[in-house]
Amino acid sequence: MKDHSIKLGNFIANTSYDELPKNVVDKTKLWIIDTLGVTLAAVNHPSINIMVDYVKNKCCRKESSIIGYNMMTDCADAALVNSTAAHALDFDDWHSGGTVHPGCIVVPTALALTEKYSLSGIDFLTAVVIGYEVMIRVGSGARAHAHNG
Repeated sequence: MKDHSIKLGNFIANTSYDELPKNVVDKTKLWIIDTLGVTLAAVNHPSINIMVDYVKNKCCRKESSIIGYNMMTDCADAALVNSTAAHALDFDDWHSGGTVHPGCIVVPTALALTEKYSLSGIDFLTAVVIGYEVMIRVGSGARAHAHNG
């Protein structure tokens, strides 16, 4: 188990955009567009309105945008609201091996961090690819362990 953790940590820390296969980058761009689409579709969902009202009333830094609203909030709250919106209608992507919905977690989180730290589009794409890989691998490992334990 420890060897897998070290290998995964090295993958996260050392993977660069230049190492990513073109087909992976192209597919990732489609996943991003899909995630943004389902996020925008949920803008008026009651649960999202409640969350937006909540963050409006907090005193916080204006670091990252809430998709579909003309407002910014701190990075963590933006990622939370946008992730919730991305999954609210349950039309987001799904990976059966890990039984996970990676897009609704990875894309909004990477987007919020990219905006907060003024990172590049290349940094954003790389983070999304790595995020998908990690979430699916961890989900698959957890699922295998849960079914065998």
